Amino acid sequence: MSSNQNLKDKIILITGAGDGMGKAAAIEYASQGASVILLGRDIKNLEKTHEIIISKNHLPQ
Repeated sequence: MSSNQNLKDKIILITGAGDGMGKAAAIEYASQGASVILLGRDIKNLEKTHEIIISKNHLPQ
């Protein structure tokens, strides 16, 4: 199993995903193959996190 597939088929809910540790965790878990659910108070920050995940993992929007 390659390192970017460790969390394949897992779904992870990330609270505080728009900033700080939550953002970092969401990006890292997504890079390892997990489907992440982003939760936070600021939609613009969540959208930025989503864009980073999409761009780093070449995922469809």
